[in-house]
Amino acid sequence: DKAEDFGNFCAKVNSEFVKLDLDDKNKNVKKMLNRLLGLPVELQAPVVDVFAAMMEAHIERARLDNKYDEGILDLEGGSNIFQKPVVLFECPRLGAQMLATSIRVSQSLKWERAEVLLRERVEKTKHEKQKTDDLSGYYLHDTGKHGGTEVILYLKMHTEWRGASYKNMRPCNGYWRTLARESTVRNCKPLSCQDAKRRWEVAWNASKSTLKEVVILSGL
Repeated sequence: DKAEDFGNFCAKVNSEFVKLDLDDKNKNVKKMLNRLLGLPVELQAPVVDVFAAMMEAHIERARLDNKYDEGILDLEGGSNIFQKPVVLFECPRLGAQMLATSIRVSQSLKWERAEVLLRERVEKTKHEKQKTDDLSGYYLHDTGKHGGTEVILYLKMHTEWRGASYKNMRPCNGYWRTLARESTVRNCKPLSCQDAKRRWEVAWNASKSTLKEVVILSGL
């Protein structure tokens, strides 16, 4: 029984943690990571795996609740336009410069790219050892504004006790940072590939000129 095996594993690890002065009063992540090498060799890798899985689950839960701070992010987009750097300040003695570089990012997502992402997700599902429902595909989402709707591509990311979480992607602004719960996907209307393509291309053509501008300071 997997639950019993995991329970025995936790009991054994807890016993070893006590020997390392990691009891209930002295438990903290930094101290635990610093003392991992004090565990028996056969326990070190499994403990790291469990820790990583728990950390990932906490992060995904925070993302679903919109409470996760992404920190430093990469600029994902369909195309990036770099403007010529502007000199904001130059040191009269050293000649060192403070530069401002403007990057305009088009975050719209083309239909062809969406199709590639969906095919990759389908192939990944085929090779998963643990088979679970995968609702990845195109859906019609009710925006709640004057009866408006929009087409969304949902891609399955992870599965946890509350169900799977899905990355949601739109033609107008592509890669969304927040994740959708499985219940949200089930409440949307599935679209055929033909209908999804028509709606996707209409939305993409209407928004492809929308650019997000980011200014990067450098120098000195």
